Amino acid sequence: IRSEAAFALRNMNDEDSENMLKKLLKDEKDSLVKKSALESLMQRKMTTGIIKTLENTLKTEKSSRIRTIILTHFSKDNVYPEVKPILKDMLKKNISQKEKVLIYRRLYSSKS
Repeated sequence: IRSEAAFALRNMNDEDSENMLKKLLKDEKDSLVKKSALESLMQRKMTTGIIKTLENTLKTEKSSRIRTIILTHFSKDNVYPEVKPILKDMLKKNISQKEKVLIYRRLYSSKS
């Protein structure tokens, strides 16, 4: 039910629902709820606050699956040029090979 509630918040475009999604992403233990909150948050316009939340999640999240979703979102055809320093910093972390490939593609592809 909580996962469905997080999913439903994507349709509410107000500051309170955005803050709830950010809190879920930070504090939630259930991976399905966290994934749903993440996907709902990424449906919104990428404000500086949302990008900062995603950056903090990348740096602290233990789940490779959650980090991969964020990295895939950040890798979309140079949509978010401000994430390059974030991605470079992530290369210094202990991350999966798949995550490294996503980052390298984003940083060093000819489209970037």
